Amino acid sequence: MSFDVLLEQDRRPADAGAPPVLTMLDAMRRSALHTGNHGLRFYLTRDESLRVSYAEFDRMARHEAVRLRRAGHRPGDRALLAYDPSPDFLRAVYAAMYAGLTVVPAPVPPGRHLEATRDWIVSIAADADCSLVMATEQVTQALSGFGDLSLWQLAELGDTELAEEWADPGLTPDDLAILQYTSGSTGRPKGVMITHANLVENERVVSAVMDVDADTVVVGWLPHYHDMGLIGMYLQSAFTGAELIAMSPTLFLRRPALWLELVSKHRGNFTVGPDFAYALCTRLVTDEKIDELDLSSLRSVCTGAEPVRIGTLRRFADRFARCGFRPETFAPAYGMAEATLAVSAKLPGTSVRTLAVDPAALEQGRAVPSASEGATEVVSCGPAAPGMELLVVDPESLAPVEDGTIGEICVSGPSISGGYWQRPEETAESFGFRPGGGDRGFLRTGDLGFLDQGELFVTGRIKDLIIVRGRNIFPTDLETTVAGHLSERGDAVAAAFEWEGGDGASGGDVVLAVEHTKAFDPETVDSARRAVADRFSLDSLVVVLVRRGTIPRTTSGKVQRRLTRKKLTEGELKAMYTSGSVALKARVDRALGQEDS
Repeated sequence: MSFDVLLEQDRRPADAGAPPVLTMLDAMRRSALHTGNHGLRFYLTRDESLRVSYAEFDRMARHEAVRLRRAGHRPGDRALLAYDPSPDFLRAVYAAMYAGLTVVPAPVPPGRHLEATRDWIVSIAADADCSLVMATEQVTQALSGFGDLSLWQLAELGDTELAEEWADPGLTPDDLAILQYTSGSTGRPKGVMITHANLVENERVVSAVMDVDADTVVVGWLPHYHDMGLIGMYLQSAFTGAELIAMSPTLFLRRPALWLELVSKHRGNFTVGPDFAYALCTRLVTDEKIDELDLSSLRSVCTGAEPVRIGTLRRFADRFARCGFRPETFAPAYGMAEATLAVSAKLPGTSVRTLAVDPAALEQGRAVPSASEGATEVVSCGPAAPGMELLVVDPESLAPVEDGTIGEICVSGPSISGGYWQRPEETAESFGFRPGGGDRGFLRTGDLGFLDQGELFVTGRIKDLIIVRGRNIFPTDLETTVAGHLSERGDAVAAAFEWEGGDGASGGDVVLAVEHTKAFDPETVDSARRAVADRFSLDSLVVVLVRRGTIPRTTSGKVQRRLTRKKLTEGELKAMYTSGSVALKARVDRALGQEDS
């Protein structure tokens, strides 16, 4: 079945007399009316959970919206939401929507870097010109307050006495629903303006491409403040009326198997996660635990937010086959905050498609099929989602390129944001591209990729591209290769980049920072470096081992290569060992203060 047929089915109202869904508020009201017994079950620990139904969310949101109105907050005001992962976050989203406010999610990572987190929240609030900050008392105390910002705490769970006084705020599709601050994997985070029209259209798209409806059980752990978790998990469930089983990212990282346990226990149909999550489960879930699981209920398993590696998918599918996991349920997808979320995805009911291409041709910007043993296998992220149009252009001339030619990915469609909050120049640069001078605008994503038979293959970021003697080398290729040599399952975290040390030297010099345990064999590291250098014909390559968990990532788990380089250069990221060509190794060692490594 095609995307368009699936989307058309979703547009049909629940019954003949149902009003149209034009805003997220309409969708929330629809779910409360038609699937009010469904809702969110949030696991605080493996054995303790809290459940709130959509009907209860609705009543509490109407109560809270009356309180907000009485306090002087009006439709169109912006509310920053600073919450730990919990039902309180979704309660706050509901309250803001029912009051007609614009939701501004802020990251609150548990337990670490509290001062930086507080400064980040204050800076977001200032940039967004927020009228209030909604947060729990615990978060406020942990972060030592929010300076001069006005703080709002939700009423007690279950308070609904003011619900009948609620009046619809009169939202329109053009009103701002969410101000989504980007995770900043390649630059300073910016507020992406998502209207209710953008949000409703993209939620319909996610529902269609991931086969989610009111009878679906969604299971997940993604960060609630990031687009993939917020829109693809929390709001997708509220939009469709699906039952949502959720837990925090911290609990997942502490107990990866619990994610799959909850799928098995609740007969989950849809889940979503980045590549590293599937690699983590493959490595850490024991044989005994696998024997207890039943993953046969899964219909769609989305993988995105970071490069999709076919090796990760195959290893996961092989390991969990005996508990009912089917490899065709994997759904590689491509998306971004600037497009609300979904841009492309594998068609439901089809197998994951890959292309084996010549690595030398890939470096020259062409995807040429190859049957050789050394071919690079790239994963399709499927065709354009319903209503979306994909275009690949030369990054400099902006002229469209032929299929199989790598260029900048551009996207157009009703889910594309109107731009960045109060940043007209950056909005014009990213959102103002009109091919051939036409009327239809395209978003320049800054990502590189190519089209083949109407399907999108993503190869990297323009700003991360490594150029050596005219060859374009994608950091992910280097990172995947070195990880295969330095970790048993090929899932070591790595960051590859051109080196620009304190002496200003560069030009063909490449550094691979790789996380590792303290126990390592220098000869193995040297051998891995030589293998990568030979594979990619790199004369000047250094591998730098750093401790696990120290390579910086965005809130969605993407490796921050430029920040890694900066931290290495400035000595903030400590090296355990360096291996490489003598001249470059000496320069890197001097920058790292490791003359004798």
